Amino acid sequence: MYAAIDEMIDKLDRQVLKYKERAFDHQHASPKRAAG
Repeated sequence: MYAAIDEMIDKLDRQVLKYKERAFDHQHASPKRAAG
């Protein structure tokens, strides 16, 4: 059971990191659009 929970947490961790990276990329792109 603990192994399954560990796996789930690892998956969620990776998803959160992906989401954060995407959000960070969008933040960098938005000023260009605002200036244009």
